[in-house]
Amino acid sequence: MFVNEGVFGVSDDAQVPMETVRWSNGLAAPMDHGAWILTGINTGHVRVTAQCLDVAPPVEVTDWEEIVEVSVRSIEGDLRINSGYDITPDDLPALNPQGIRARLVRSLQDD
Repeated sequence: MFVNEGVFGVSDDAQVPMETVRWSNGLAAPMDHGAWILTGINTGHVRVTAQCLDVAPPVEVTDWEEIVEVSVRSIEGDLRINSGYDITPDDLPALNPQGIRARLVRSLQDD
């Protein structure tokens, strides 16, 4: 996915509530609904994968990863991953319409 300004969003079609952004960690910035995901690069392509699971998977951390969990709410009931350039890449699953608990894992090594 192509990103600019170092972020992509998990959001629906509702207006982005910028005044509610909580920059509480270096990986995700949840809002009243939706969230910004910080990529670690300013501009370029990032690899994004998503899995919808019924239970939380075990946490497996390596020295090359950063992990954060956040809740992401939806207003319109249509959460999508988007960067403003690429909207919901075809290989990513639909997200829960009410909201999700997201575990974000950012690899810090170059591929």
